[in-house]
Amino acid sequence: MIRFVYDGWPRYWGAVIRALRGLARVTGVLGWLERRRDNRVLFYLRCLLAFFDIEDMVRLDVPFWTFKAARRVDAFLKEREGAAVFEYGAGASSLWLAKRAARVVSIDHDERWATVVRGLAQGQSNLELHVAPPGPKAASGPFRSGDPLMRGRVFEDYVRKIEQAAGPFDLIVIDGRARADCLRAALGHLKPDGLIVFDNAYRPRYRQAIRDSGLQVRRLRGAVPGLPFPEETMLMGEERAARWLD
Repeated sequence: MIRFVYDGWPRYWGAVIRALRGLARVTGVLGWLERRRDNRVLFYLRCLLAFFDIEDMVRLDVPFWTFKAARRVDAFLKEREGAAVFEYGAGASSLWLAKRAARVVSIDHDERWATVVRGLAQGQSNLELHVAPPGPKAASGPFRSGDPLMRGRVFEDYVRKIEQAAGPFDLIVIDGRARADCLRAALGHLKPDGLIVFDNAYRPRYRQAIRDSGLQVRRLRGAVPGLPFPEETMLMGEERAARWLD
């Protein structure tokens, strides 16, 4: 999912990227890079020019996870005919998943962002996108976001949406708000041989929930579409999913 506050370094980096992409398009470099998907370095350079542009990422068919994680999840879904996916946090990944799974249920907290994603998903009948906005702030208690922009806002309806989604699921993606609570909720809705994709799992506020889950983990650090620095996406699962966590 790409959704930054358009201020600070993202604003200036975005301006640089737009200028570079325009130049690459005029000179034909953009098209040449797109035809070199077989070369990981060159394709990363093309994806770097997709910063802050969900339409471009959808067209390139990449989710906002590390490339390593995306390749592994792609292989996982190819082996599971009729796969069902639940996703916390809609975006380019929602459409990427809908191309690879029989059913994708995605939940987001932002109606305006969901409208953008729905516009890009027209004709994708296997994608269900729901919105559950946060409640007011609370000084303590569960379901509160630790994100600086949403700190203290309560996301109980958002977290509990998985209970209404007719699981269990082959794959659960946690890449939105209140991620520690989403992980706790997800545990009861994952198939025994299923996988959880947990993005940015290195953040300190998620560590206890990850330890308490009892799941095996595989940290996949590396390049991410659109970003000029490495990130980390974690895969999690029970023993029956161990081969995907090697």
